[in-house]
Amino acid sequence: MTDRKLWVELRSELYEFQTITNKLPLYEKLISTGIHQESLDHYIMNGHGRKKKLSTILPEETTKFQLNNLLEMGGCISGGASVRKWLYLDGVKDYDVFFPNIVSFVKGHLAVFDNPIIDVCLYRNTPYELFDITASESSYSNNGFLNSEKFELTMETGMSDINLSTIVDPQSTLRRISKYGKLYGLKFPVQKVMLLAMTPGIDPDIVKESMEYTI
Repeated sequence: MTDRKLWVELRSELYEFQTITNKLPLYEKLISTGIHQESLDHYIMNGHGRKKKLSTILPEETTKFQLNNLLEMGGCISGGASVRKWLYLDGVKDYDVFFPNIVSFVKGHLAVFDNPIIDVCLYRNTPYELFDITASESSYSNNGFLNSEKFELTMETGMSDINLSTIVDPQSTLRRISKYGKLYGLKFPVQKVMLLAMTPGIDPDIVKESMEYTI
């Protein structure tokens, strides 16, 4: 399966959940898997938002408890939170928790609907499979850490590759380059960063900042 086809399929599944009503087949499918109808109805009544309206930052202990529950449900924490844990750093600002199918994704989403710093994400094969920075290829779950060889090499050398494909959002990628460069002292191939920077409509300030982390 190509990256583009995978992206289309995942987006289609997410869109179906984001627009769900109690008259659609997905509603009955989710109820039949054990998802509480009351929780699903609450999500629909609150406007299908990514987060419950007026969500406030919850106590740290509450967030830890919710994360442990998500891991027990089969979730996998990836991205910046995983990198910081791998480096024994504190101060995680948010968490991306990935689930491998739409049913487990919905269960996870509904479980932390009131926590604004936990994002529940969907994947098919590996977390961040649609993303483009090697430094993100680290995750941890109940089974411990899972890091790709590219990730290990990135953290050892301080040099991160960027896999450009048709699904990359250039401006978001440039923001992430700046973020990882600043947080972890990583450098990125200047030719690839320039290729992103030359995309029409890119904010010049974002380009300028990202170019500080090239080599």
